[in-house]
Amino acid sequence: MRSGSDTKRELGESFKKILDSASAKGAIRPIKKVHKLLYDAAGGRTPYSDKDSTQLKSGLAVSPSGAAACLLDYERTRQFVRGLNMAITEARKHFHDEVIQVLYAGCGPFAPLAIAQCWTFSPDKVQFTLLDIHETSVDIARAIVQSFDLKRHCPRIIKADATKYKCQGARPHIVVTETMMSTLMYEPQAAITANLAPEMRHGGIFVPEEVALDAYIEEPPESGHLDGPKRPLGLVFRLTKDTRPNAKIKSEFALPAVKSKKGFENLLISTRVRVFGNIAIEPDTAEITKSLFVTSFDREDEGSLVAMEYVPGDTFLKYVMQGDGPFKETRLAFPAVRSEFTEGQLSFRPK
Repeated sequence: MRSGSDTKRELGESFKKILDSASAKGAIRPIKKVHKLLYDAAGGRTPYSDKDSTQLKSGLAVSPSGAAACLLDYERTRQFVRGLNMAITEARKHFHDEVIQVLYAGCGPFAPLAIAQCWTFSPDKVQFTLLDIHETSVDIARAIVQSFDLKRHCPRIIKADATKYKCQGARPHIVVTETMMSTLMYEPQAAITANLAPEMRHGGIFVPEEVALDAYIEEPPESGHLDGPKRPLGLVFRLTKDTRPNAKIKSEFALPAVKSKKGFENLLISTRVRVFGNIAIEPDTAEITKSLFVTSFDREDEGSLVAMEYVPGDTFLKYVMQGDGPFKETRLAFPAVRSEFTEGQLSFRPK
């Protein structure tokens, strides 16, 4: 039977392997190990049901079980663990001898991004405030912190809505939140960023530093290939700590000439997350960066205008197609798969 110290050592070794991993493939086994150790420390109190999700005005706060399952999105976990580690190192240089205060918003029941750093930085170098809207997540996070004797690292565990929370006392040097789905739909990443970025110390670091949504064209794949050639169309929306609350972003693009021999091409939206510095989650390498299919178009549609609008807090993206008359609006909800879009649902007419 393993002792508590053996389990703690095993957890620390697994997080170190994640930090040192060169690819998502190399992080799979240690992430699975971390998930099991945290699940066991929680006493198996996170049954996999989403019935306890909370709908906010600014998006869906996923259930404790859903948040726990996010740990198994391997590239997402790997890059956020590595990016936050780099951000803390940078903050220590910038703020010199201060104890770096990190606010972890939407920590879920396992608080993995904070727990991961406790073997790299001592509590006199960095401390975490864990925050989540769900009582179950707060209770389990508190039990895990106590189980691994990390109370000095995580002295504050708070139940609160991160889209409205205001810091009491000292402001954090770093805010980290990872409350998003692909194309920033459903979950309140944008609202949390807009609310908490002003709460940071001057010169503070927000993790992730940037989430970018880009439109692109994809040609149908040739026989024997999974993907076809891609061409960028333009930026739809970029989320950073400087994004204004309730910002309403609209971009317009003209559909390019169809190059595919098959006579049609596809319009999609990609997601790229720059966690910190050069640590990024590239499009289609994690659940949170899966591309969103919008529609297919053919040569008759060449030159038609497409207006794309992102409104932080909405549970959809708006894609407005301009024909000969007024703009026609179509709302796409995630997940959008090709089979959900029937011919003629989005109307294009050449200019």
